[in-house]
This record gives sequence, structure tokens and C-alpha cells, in this order.
Amino acid sequence: VASPCTTMSEGTLATVDEVRRHDLLVAPSAASESVVNASAIQRIHNPDDIVALAEFVQQADQFTKATVGGKLSLICDQIRFLQSQAQQLLEKAREDLDLSRAKCNFQRRPGQIYHLYRNELPNGESETFFSMLSPPEWGAKAPPHVGSYRLEYDMSYTKVEDLAKKKPIDPVLLGLPASAGRSALLSLQ
Repeated sequence: VASPCTTMSEGTLATVDEVRRHDLLVAPSAASESVVNASAIQRIHNPDDIVALAEFVQQADQFTKATVGGKLSLICDQIRFLQSQAQQLLEKAREDLDLSRAKCNFQRRPGQIYHLYRNELPNGESETFFSMLSPPEWGAKAPPHVGSYRLEYDMSYTKVEDLAKKKPIDPVLLGLPASAGRSALLSLQ
């Protein structure tokens, strides 16, 4: 297959590719020499210079190792963080399971606060139970108080001491208007 030919300025025939290459070449001038170092361009693009090529490959290897090492370090940190999150989640689930197994003589309703007490049995064992009465309401007859918890809508429990630490629910995330009243949000929490 013959490639299309064209005439260059000197009157010689050249292929289109040669013309394109010729058009891309710029004759050196004082302005271009001050901007571009021709020896540096030749040195980078000279495939015959094995030493320069080896140095380039070595430098590329070092950059790659540093980049990969940094990314792997970041991934390791993320894995450790996820492991700690998983451990906390499992501990919370274990605590919620224990609380859900506590005796209760009433129907538990989400959003309500219940008080957990420990009762000593005659055989030396103990059992936990929920009550709606707080320790001051029990008075002097109060069994040992373990803690007070709010039953959440996902059937998990939150310690009353931790309620102040909980982040408020963003009404926009719930599909409510941003001006939703605080009482409406508190009923959801």
C-alpha cells in the first residue's frame, strides 16, 4: 500500500507522516533555547543511552514503591479502624442482648426509660429485671440499681448518662422540613 505523498518546500516528495513530523519540528531560536534545554530533551528521549534509561527505571521503581507503600499503610490504618468499629459493635450487641433478656413484667415501648435492677436469688445466683420505677421512687426497699436505659426504636438500649452525648437527628435526613419542631425530633430519638 503506497502512502499518500506530498511536496515539501524543497521540492522533494515526502509522506504525510514525514510532513507532519517536519511541521512539528521548530527551528531553534534564541527564545526557544532559553525556554527548552535541547540537551535535556535529547537525553530523556535517547533510547540508546542505557545508563539514563536504567536511572529512569530505578527512579520509577522508587516512586512506585513509595506510592504503594503509602497506600498500603493507609489501607492498614483503615482496616484497624474498621476492626475497632466491629469490636465496639459486637460489644454493644452483646450488651443489648443481655438487656433484652432481663426480666420484665410489662410491655417495653421504644422511647421510654427503664431502670435495671439486680435481684439476689435464694440459691446464690442473681437475676436482672427492668422496672419503670427509678431508685428514688423505690425508696428504702430498692434492690441494687444496675443502670437506667432508654429503649430505642431499633430495640437497642442507650444508657441515660449517654443520652446527652448522642448527636441530634437531622430532620432533613428523615424527610422532614428543616424547621421541624424539637418536640417532633425528640419523639424520634
